[in-house]
Amino acid sequence: MEIFDSPHLLMKTIRWLAPLLLISAWVCPGLLAAGADAPPELRGMLVAGESREFSLSTAGGAESGWVKVGGDFNGWTLVDYRADDEAVVVRKGETEVVLKLAGATIKPLAVKATVAEADELLRQMHFEEMLSKSLEQQRKAMEPMLRQMMGKQPGVDKDAMVALQMRIADEMWKGLEPEKLRGEVAGIYADVFTRDEILGLGDFYATTAGKAMIEKQPEVQQRMMAVMMPRMMSAMPRVQQIAKEFAAEQAAKAKANAEAATPAATP
Repeated sequence: MEIFDSPHLLMKTIRWLAPLLLISAWVCPGLLAAGADAPPELRGMLVAGESREFSLSTAGGAESGWVKVGGDFNGWTLVDYRADDEAVVVRKGETEVVLKLAGATIKPLAVKATVAEADELLRQMHFEEMLSKSLEQQRKAMEPMLRQMMGKQPGVDKDAMVALQMRIADEMWKGLEPEKLRGEVAGIYADVFTRDEILGLGDFYATTAGKAMIEKQPEVQQRMMAVMMPRMMSAMPRVQQIAKEFAAEQAAKAKANAEAATPAATP
């Protein structure tokens, strides 16, 4: 059936379709704005302190780029950022369009902490005091461990040997110098933790729970050492056996080397 044989039917059909096309253009302006005139899409935002960059792309994502407020993308200028609804305003000529995130999320950039911020955190944690207490607890646990490790060795003054080991340990610990070490540890914290993490830890240690953690941590460590020491000591007999076996192996090797180096007797 050929419905357009009659010019009158063709004109009537056009008149009937025309209002629908106008309504479609009004409801879906994107249908008429295809191509270069179409506004970009907002795909994401990067936040670094007060600085923000916005990921814009053409419809379909054929082109994309990061733009700051005042920058241009595909003929559109990013003129404003609305923090309340996380949207941006772009302008082209007299046309302004508000863009919101299209299936993306804000991704804050990790801001590096300063050494001063890390040092302040260590101050809140009473770094020097905690380190000194920890070393003292280790020192107290070290002496009985050394005595058990040495066991009974003929011809060895155990008290003198333990005293020597403790003296060596004391000299090594003196080199730590908690006051000077704090500055180096602050540098490590600044490298490892972000600024938000450093400040968050500082906020925690300022709370009642955080202060309790700092004050009671030495006691916790002491009790943990009391639990760990018997377990470590229980391994001492096996450690001593390993040491004896090693000494015997070394003696056997030395004897074999000496015999190999000795010239054979002439018959």
